[in-house]
Amino acid sequence: VREIAEFYRIPSGPAAASNALTQLAVFADMERIREATPERSRVMWYTPAYVALLAQRAGVALERPKDPTDLEVQVRDSGADYVYLSVVHPRDSAHRLGNPLMPALFLRPYTEEVWHRANGAGDLQAILLKVRRDKLAPRPAP
Repeated sequence: VREIAEFYRIPSGPAAASNALTQLAVFADMERIREATPERSRVMWYTPAYVALLAQRAGVALERPKDPTDLEVQVRDSGADYVYLSVVHPRDSAHRLGNPLMPALFLRPYTEEVWHRANGAGDLQAILLKVRRDKLAPRPAP
């Protein structure tokens, strides 16, 4: 609670401006998702309600993957058509759980890039990946 209280007690204009620009970039990403995906697409992200509201696509929940296999199971079992990742994690803004873009490395074997957004230094800020169902491992037999 102290960290939250301190954030609001000592306002920082530059930090507030930076946060606002970061959020605006995510809003713009949602518009790009809407433009780049078919209407019935299922888009996986940490906050599926944002996808549903702002991109007008079915949102699918992404949980922090424990490892590449866990992520592949999530993608396969959810029926996600696309995965969106961003430096913004609405439930972990301080990145205490790690870099929210890290799953992009695990997704490489069974996705293809639709688009990405980089900052002025060329660092990845967001990416939209199309799931290649033919590349996913089959569901294990019961």
